[in-house]
Amino acid sequence: MPIKALEKKERQKILALVFIILLFLTFLVIFFGISGRKEVKAPIIPLEAKKVEINFEVLESPLLKELQIFEEISLIEEKGRDNPFLPYETVPLPSE
Repeated sequence: MPIKALEKKERQKILALVFIILLFLTFLVIFFGISGRKEVKAPIIPLEAKKVEINFEVLESPLLKELQIFEEISLIEEKGRDNPFLPYETVPLPSE
């Protein structure tokens, strides 16, 4: 029984040492990640304004004049129940 207790203490010591090493490595990574940042400046590229040319001759093409206007789509005027969450037994019938 004393041997098992010694093995348990040795295992706890090893695990504590591994935990401390992992904690130290984590702090190193965070420290060098934050302190190692350098400012990155984007290169400044002068923008040249381009002249926009609109071809209005397309509006005069015969293909565009042959297009037909669609009829307006009418919505369905029939409505459902006033409260669709009520069961059918309690819904009053509309009087005609």
